[in-house]
Amino acid sequence: YWLVSFSSCCLFVLFNPFISIWIGKGYVFNTFVVAVIVLNFYIYQIRRPVLTFRDALGIYWYDRYVPIIESGLNLVISIFLARQIGVSGALLGTIISSLLTNVWIEPLMLYRHGLKSKTIQYYCKLAGYSVVAVIHIAVVQLLVLTVTAKIRNTIISFVVMLLATIVFFNVVFVAFFFKSHDFKLVWKLMANIFITVK
Repeated sequence: YWLVSFSSCCLFVLFNPFISIWIGKGYVFNTFVVAVIVLNFYIYQIRRPVLTFRDALGIYWYDRYVPIIESGLNLVISIFLARQIGVSGALLGTIISSLLTNVWIEPLMLYRHGLKSKTIQYYCKLAGYSVVAVIHIAVVQLLVLTVTAKIRNTIISFVVMLLATIVFFNVVFVAFFFKSHDFKLVWKLMANIFITVK
């Protein structure tokens, strides 16, 4: 979760500044388009642990029709939304079709047929973490913009944005989660790995 939310935060904060340096300010996207791109990235990456477990357990049979349904929904919704709101509509169609199929069906099949347990805790945790990620990114964006408001040089501004994003994200992340069971578990695991390597 940390890696996905951190990558999403960096993408959201640094996407347009990077484009501005690379090919000019005339090619930057509006905030809505960037948000849709980041959300699409977040949803895809947050599914990876479930897919990894599914692949390891070899339980492909139970959700064999999901890709067909998801592709059909994606095509119809993306075409409709692309005509309404442009490029962001196509990405939004991908997000909606994923939310209607993969995001909830894949964990359901994994927990029901692989892990033999209920999915409600997973869904609640995923929803909670996703809400926290949105708040997290918004807070970091506000802090980064405040720090770089008076910097005129675009390259220096980008470097400061990058460093500020790394620092602010991790400070806010620790503030949110340092008392949680998951954070303590990961911290203990990392400490054990460090001790073993050392």
